[in-house]
Order: sequence, then structure tokens, then C-alpha cells
Amino acid sequence: MPNKNYTPKPRNFNPGEVGYRNRGNRTGLDPFDTSREAGRMEGLFYRNLIRGTLRTRNPILVLFLLAGGVILIGGAVGMVTGIYADRDYYDGLSELFCVGTMIVLFAGLGLLMLRASLTNAVRMSGLAHWWHRQFKKTKSKKARKS
Repeated sequence: MPNKNYTPKPRNFNPGEVGYRNRGNRTGLDPFDTSREAGRMEGLFYRNLIRGTLRTRNPILVLFLLAGGVILIGGAVGMVTGIYADRDYYDGLSELFCVGTMIVLFAGLGLLMLRASLTNAVRMSGLAHWWHRQFKKTKSKKARKS
């Protein structure tokens, strides 16, 4: 009989991971650990949003993503129309650069949120599965015989 130990080793958590603030029978009320964990989850949200891999099956979250995207894009459009309506207000290039950066940030984040909400809505409705079935490549008869 081999001399193996089948008891699992205790897990080592890194700061910011889920479960780190409750390690070793702690209460989990440390504000530094709580803010690290919240920051990590926010970073994961933004990473998945930018990559296009944000997946959810919660319809309320999909509606929040859709509403947030529409609000951010509406704010960017409002900024652009405000610049064209009152061209005398922006005298220097630095003011226009700051406002332009905010416009790009709002519009980009809004478009990413719209993409995530529409992608998740299509996946929840089953249209993505139907679309994949319609255009799935079928194997030829020669490939089936061999």
C-alpha cells in the first residue's frame, strides 16, 4: 500500500480573492480586506466587459446593463451637442481635450455595456443556439466513411 495522505491541504488565499477576509475563522469585517475584495470584483467586471466575456442569466442585470449603456451614450451625445451649440465656451485646447476624453470614455463604456446586454439577451432567448444550429458545418459523406 502506498503511503499517501488523502486529506486536502488548507487553501491559501491571496489578498483580494473571495474568501480571503474569512480565512482562519475570522469575522470578515476588516475594512481593508473588504475593499480589496470589492476592488477585485470590480476589476473582474470591467475585464470581462472589455473582453466581451461578461455572461449572466439574470434578466434584471441585463436590463441594468442596457439602461446604463443608454445613459452613458446619451451623456456622450449630450456633451457633443453642447459643444456644437456653444462653441464660444471652449476657448482653449485643454478644455476641449478634457471634455473629449470624457466623451470617449462615456461612449466607449456605454457601447461595451450595450454589447454585453444585447449579447446576454440573445443568449437567454435561445437565438444564439438556433443560429449556431442553422449554420453548423456538416461533415461530408467522405469524412463519415473513413
